[in-house]
Amino acid sequence: MTSDVIKYHDFWKYLCAKLKIMIESKLILIEQATINNPTQDYLKLKAIRETKKLLTQINFNAEVVPMESSIKLKEILIYLKGALLTKEESKLVEELVE
Repeated sequence: MTSDVIKYHDFWKYLCAKLKIMIESKLILIEQATINNPTQDYLKLKAIRETKKLLTQINFNAEVVPMESSIKLKEILIYLKGALLTKEESKLVEELVE
């Protein structure tokens, strides 16, 4: 029984790490596309950097990050930020969940 709990815990930690890497990778790709495209604006880059900063506050091993729902992810980010998301940050969350 104890070994099953350990296996589940290890698997959970693995999934959390994968989710964190997926989110960070997607943000990096969006950031690079924004930087490399001169038509993209400063506000989107600012939103990317703010979102990256907020995501570092999440303990992916202890909290479930709802990547299937932009509404729930926005709620978490609003809570972490202590204020409403900007229009650009909201759009970015939509892009992350796609």
